[in-house]
Amino acid sequence: MKPTKANSQLANKRPFYTKEVMIRPYPPLFKIYQSYAQILNASQLPTHFQHDVSLISATAPAPAELFATDNFLLVYIAQQQNIRIKARSIVEADVDLIQVQYQLSNTLFKLMTELKINPQALNPDKLLHNLNQSLSKQAIYDVNQKLYDKPRCSLSRDLLAKLIDCSRNQLLYRQKQINGTHDLRIQALKNKCKALTSVQPCASQFWSLDHEN
Repeated sequence: MKPTKANSQLANKRPFYTKEVMIRPYPPLFKIYQSYAQILNASQLPTHFQHDVSLISATAPAPAELFATDNFLLVYIAQQQNIRIKARSIVEADVDLIQVQYQLSNTLFKLMTELKINPQALNPDKLLHNLNQSLSKQAIYDVNQKLYDKPRCSLSRDLLAKLIDCSRNQLLYRQKQINGTHDLRIQALKNKCKALTSVQPCASQFWSLDHEN
């Protein structure tokens, strides 16, 4: 079988540019990557970062893809820039998911303390939910022990504020803004569509002139 471009890049063991192949997070780690993306979307990205990354070659249906198991900061930046990287080829069977999740979680916590993050660009409740759902419970426990000396496996709003160097009140205010905007949109929909407030809605209410306008 003719080698794919992605496989050839890894086999050569030479640095290459991300425009030549598509680098995505390893699928079982995608939820962790989403947590990274939420933080990085609200951050001033660093100009200097590690260009090493561990990659698994993809199989059908997208053989031109490479899957990253670490350095999600690079994976994120590679979506926006053409980056020269040094790849380490790894075999999928050798991936220790528990260990990889732990390392990625600790790396994210470190980034959160180092990057300049704008609380106004975050959705605090959504971020907290994603962090608690995706990150390593052991890593969360460890950071709680380190910063608060509390043996717990979930991130609180207080801990999130401490990690991104803002106050709890800033996060509460931001969430209040988000909730207020949501409530205004719901009320606007109710004003346009009587069916949303009717005890027994009928089809004609959905197609009223008020709703169409």
